[in-house]
Amino acid sequence: MESKFTTKAQEALAAAIQSASGAGHPQIEPVHLLEALLAEPRGVAAGLLDAVGADRAALARRVGA
Repeated sequence: MESKFTTKAQEALAAAIQSASGAGHPQIEPVHLLEALLAEPRGVAAGLLDAVGADRAALARRVGA
C-alpha cells in the first residue's frame, strides 16, 4: 500500500508512536502527535502556532516535550 503522507508527516507519526509506546500507552492520542510536532522547531506546525501567537514553549511544557 502506497503512503500518501509526506516524509515529514511520516516522521511525526513515527515520533508520536515512539512517544506513546515509551509512555506505555496502547494507542496514539492527539497529545502524542502534538508533542512530536512541537519537537520540530522548523516544521509547519511551528510556523502555524507562531502565526496565531501561541506560546510554543508553554505548550511543549504542558505536553512534556
